[in-house]
Amino acid sequence: MEGTKLICPRCGRQNPDDALFCNRCGVRVRSGGVSYRSRHGESPMGGGSQVLLGLAMVLLAGVVLGGGAFVLLRSNPGVPPTDVAVVPTLTPSGGLETFVQPTASPSPSPSPTPSPSALFSPTPLLSPTLPLDTPSPTPATPAPTATPRPRPTPTPAPEATPVNCEAATGTPDRTVVIGLGNASQATPETRAWCVDVVTTRIVFGSTFGTARLMRGNRTLVEVNCVPGNCQQVYERIFPDPRLVRPGQTLRYEFTCTGDPATPDDDECSDGTPDGATFEIGYERISVP
Repeated sequence: MEGTKLICPRCGRQNPDDALFCNRCGVRVRSGGVSYRSRHGESPMGGGSQVLLGLAMVLLAGVVLGGGAFVLLRSNPGVPPTDVAVVPTLTPSGGLETFVQPTASPSPSPSPTPSPSALFSPTPLLSPTLPLDTPSPTPATPAPTATPRPRPTPTPAPEATPVNCEAATGTPDRTVVIGLGNASQATPETRAWCVDVVTTRIVFGSTFGTARLMRGNRTLVEVNCVPGNCQQVYERIFPDPRLVRPGQTLRYEFTCTGDPATPDDDECSDGTPDGATFEIGYERISVP
């Protein structure tokens, strides 16, 4: 009598043909189990031996497949693993078919990647050159330098025509008196004076001394009146008339000395007018 049995793929237990789950481990056997027919007297080993043989073959196939997959993954890491479902099938005689491990096709060996130096050859740098039609840079035009203006050469002032009394005739046409009882000085204004003669008159009192006619800081006429030698009138004639320029001053001075014979008398401060007068005769000439 023949019957169909379902073998659990996990634990190898034989289950009835109408079972959905394994009676031992509870795994689903209707879709994943292996069914076979048992024939009495067909195999001397009996049904239990065939089941054990099938389990051994499944385990051996798992080990072989696992080792081969490991070797393939190690030799070619870039090839993703292929899922292999091993379903043991029964031979017509009722036993399990002998599992034959598929031979893995050799993975193509990766072609050597060329080095970066082989892919890109360095291009020699070319020295930069200007094209023929490129104009050369024009040098900057320097700023014009300011030309200094020539300084005018100062023209020396013409020398003034010397003023002298060569044109004087020697005969005075004007007079001025300075001294005691008169102004103490006289100054030509617009024309020069050519002095021809100076007349000094001593004013006698009880005093003796020296009278001077000064031209600037120089003495033009000096008269001394001392005891035993004192004249009343002195006349000084200049053969070469003395020049007095415009703005130059003629000044009167008198120095009182007193009488040496009477040293006890203060004759210079007794209130008596003492001194002299100067009468100046001159000619006026134009100044160029």
